[in-house]
Amino acid sequence: MANYMAEVAKLLGVELGEEFEIDYTYGRKSTANITKTGLHIIDTNMVDFLGDLNRVTLDWLLVGHCTIKRKP
Repeated sequence: MANYMAEVAKLLGVELGEEFEIDYTYGRKSTANITKTGLHIIDTNMVDFLGDLNRVTLDWLLVGHCTIKRKP
Protein backbone atom coordinates (compact mmCIF):
# COMPACT_ATOMS: atom_id res chain seq x y z
CA MET A 1 0.00 0.00 0.00
CA ALA A 2 1.32 3.45 -0.91
CA ASN A 3 1.97 6.15 1.68
CA TYR A 4 1.03 9.66 0.53
CA MET A 5 2.00 11.71 3.59
CA ALA A 6 5.08 13.26 1.90
CA GLU A 7 2.81 14.48 -0.89
CA VAL A 8 0.25 15.77 1.63
CA ALA A 9 2.99 17.71 3.45
CA LYS A 10 4.20 19.18 0.15
CA LEU A 11 0.62 20.08 -0.84
CA LEU A 12 0.25 21.94 2.47
CA GLY A 13 3.57 23.77 1.98
CA VAL A 14 5.69 22.05 4.65
CA GLU A 15 8.38 19.40 4.77
CA LEU A 16 7.81 15.93 6.20
CA GLY A 17 8.73 16.13 9.91
CA GLU A 18 8.81 19.95 10.04
CA GLU A 19 7.08 21.56 13.02
CA PHE A 20 4.53 24.24 12.11
CA GLU A 21 1.72 26.20 13.68
CA ILE A 22 -1.91 25.64 12.81
CA ASP A 23 -4.24 28.64 13.06
CA TYR A 24 -7.85 27.58 13.48
CA THR A 25 -10.51 29.95 12.17
CA TYR A 26 -11.84 30.69 15.64
CA GLY A 27 -8.59 31.93 17.23
CA ARG A 28 -7.04 28.76 18.64
CA LYS A 29 -3.61 27.47 17.67
CA SER A 30 -1.69 24.21 17.75
CA THR A 31 1.86 23.11 17.00
CA ALA A 32 2.03 20.05 14.77
CA ASN A 33 4.04 18.11 12.22
CA ILE A 34 3.35 15.63 9.45
CA THR A 35 5.23 12.33 9.37
CA LYS A 36 4.80 9.17 7.34
CA THR A 37 2.26 8.03 9.95
CA GLY A 38 0.07 11.14 9.63
CA LEU A 39 -0.55 14.55 11.18
CA HIS A 40 0.57 14.80 14.80
CA ILE A 41 -0.52 17.56 17.15
CA ILE A 42 2.41 18.32 19.47
CA ASP A 43 1.00 21.17 21.58
CA THR A 44 -2.51 22.54 21.66
CA ASN A 45 -5.12 24.42 23.62
CA MET A 46 -7.84 22.37 21.93
CA VAL A 47 -8.57 20.05 24.86
CA ASP A 48 -12.23 19.74 23.86
CA PHE A 49 -11.17 17.88 20.66
CA LEU A 50 -8.21 15.82 21.90
CA GLY A 51 -9.66 12.41 21.04
CA ASP A 52 -9.91 13.00 17.28
CA LEU A 53 -7.83 16.16 16.90
CA ASN A 54 -5.19 14.72 14.52
CA ARG A 55 -7.78 13.39 12.06
CA VAL A 56 -10.14 16.36 12.37
CA THR A 57 -7.31 18.88 11.92
CA LEU A 58 -6.03 17.15 8.78
CA ASP A 59 -9.57 17.24 7.39
CA TRP A 60 -9.89 20.95 8.30
CA LEU A 61 -6.53 21.77 6.68
CA LEU A 62 -7.53 20.04 3.46
CA VAL A 63 -10.86 21.89 3.22
CA GLY A 64 -9.55 25.29 4.34
CA HIS A 65 -11.07 25.59 7.82
CA CYS A 66 -7.60 26.28 9.30
CA THR A 67 -4.22 27.33 7.95
CA ILE A 68 -0.55 26.48 8.42
CA LYS A 69 1.97 29.05 9.52
CA ARG A 70 5.56 27.90 9.08
CA LYS A 71 7.98 28.55 11.93
CA PRO A 72 11.03 30.70 11.12
